[in-house]
Amino acid sequence: CGRPADLGGGAGSVDCDGDSKLLLFAVAGAWSRLPCRPRLWLGPMCAGRDGRYECSCPAGHGGKRCEAVLRLKRSAAETSPCPCLNGDDCTNFSGDGSEPKTTTVSPCIPTQKLPSDGGCTGGKDVWGFVWPNAANDETVDVPCPDGQERASRVCINGVWKAAQVLECDSTGFVETLTKAEEVFREDSRDLNVRLNETAEIMRSLLQLIQPREGLSHLPGDLNSTNAIASGVLTLLEDLLVPGSNVTSVPNQRIFAVFNTALHPNNAQGWMTLQDAKGGASKFLDNMERYGLYLSLVAPDTESRTVHQDDNFVIGVIRHSAMLNASSVTFPESLDELENTSYSAITAQISIPSTLLLDRKAEGANTAPVAGSIAQGMETALLPTALGPTWSVASQVISAQVAQRRMRSSTPINVTFTFNSVTSASEFRCGYWNFSEQGSKGAWAFDGVEMVSMTSSDGSTVVTCKSLHLTSFAVLVNAGDGLSDVRAKLIHTQLEYLIVHMCFMLNVTSKVSRKTEGSCKK
Repeated sequence: CGRPADLGGGAGSVDCDGDSKLLLFAVAGAWSRLPCRPRLWLGPMCAGRDGRYECSCPAGHGGKRCEAVLRLKRSAAETSPCPCLNGDDCTNFSGDGSEPKTTTVSPCIPTQKLPSDGGCTGGKDVWGFVWPNAANDETVDVPCPDGQERASRVCINGVWKAAQVLECDSTGFVETLTKAEEVFREDSRDLNVRLNETAEIMRSLLQLIQPREGLSHLPGDLNSTNAIASGVLTLLEDLLVPGSNVTSVPNQRIFAVFNTALHPNNAQGWMTLQDAKGGASKFLDNMERYGLYLSLVAPDTESRTVHQDDNFVIGVIRHSAMLNASSVTFPESLDELENTSYSAITAQISIPSTLLLDRKAEGANTAPVAGSIAQGMETALLPTALGPTWSVASQVISAQVAQRRMRSSTPINVTFTFNSVTSASEFRCGYWNFSEQGSKGAWAFDGVEMVSMTSSDGSTVVTCKSLHLTSFAVLVNAGDGLSDVRAKLIHTQLEYLIVHMCFMLNVTSKVSRKTEGSCKK
């Protein structure tokens, strides 16, 4: 928070990014030095009273100047320099242990170093783990949710390094995955029984994967979600009858699981899982499989179907290979769909008619077509091999015709529209190669190139062409424009919810966008 202009003495205030208000006071006509600690952005409230001041401290801090840290005993057996005045078990406290529900707690000076002394302050992280204070170069650990392993974190030069949580799993996810593996193995039992058991597994998974308020699901739990979804897709693919209009409960719940797993809160989980095990790449692979499956069981030739929700949109159609088809654009135009939200960047793919007519030459009657966009893939599938200044600036758009990742003799056009001109020094069109980096996947460029980049009226349109059909995005090298692009990406990653797609053949549909919040450099 910046200092306000001179208010001529007395009390004044300044807004701190709209989240809190810091009261200032004047002594003898001049602003005081604001003695409250910790620093202003941690949010103490200081009010002048008769030439003196009082501080209302943030959670976990106490004392006249918020200089003390409240460390509360978790149990009677815990050794702590701080007395727990409302009972040895501290049952009257909530949150991370430093948010008293009563006033019967006294502050104390912690035995560990504070950040101003070079250490790291504890607290709750993005996974929901509550970490203690740590001195410089100290490694601390806490138990995982299932109690089997421990997560660890190290404090270096007053800054926490990323927590090591890959060995952690939640009990519910482990139990559901174990049950799913049993069902998938026992293929000799009655089909209806297996489908009912699979439906129950997906019901349990959907409950488990519900968004955690302000927290990400653990990478291990997202990995279990991947494994269960993959097994369900394999089961449905084995039972596939083209044109059967399958609406089984497992099929319906796959979409709900995908949409919920893509909640913005899980961005850190997918990034961590991709970096360690290629988990986001596996999730994209599952989504492509699901799109192709839906297109194969679509009921009516030329009848499009769109499945859409806040974080995931997928459109499918079984196009007649007997017709003299024109190219298919996905999506053709923009329309507001019920219960959907939209990102600030749109993507569009044009599938040439030759890919559809090739099916006719092969003797097939139909050409199943699917397209999808999923929120968050652009933040999880990072171009790390290209260097730290490279980022994915667009959505990741996927499309399939009859078979996945097929080659085309006619170029496939993909366009990406940015609602503002960025200052990136280099743009590249890329596709996701699932087999790169030991099957973790990576962005690749062979067979894909940028055709044009035009800017007008505050927007930039990048047009790419490809000789194969898969998943595409625009990558940018920020160079000197890193801050501008990063600001845009932060907005895309944390503030937006995805463009939702209506898929059609020669029928216009529209998708509008809505964003909330603001993005500052």
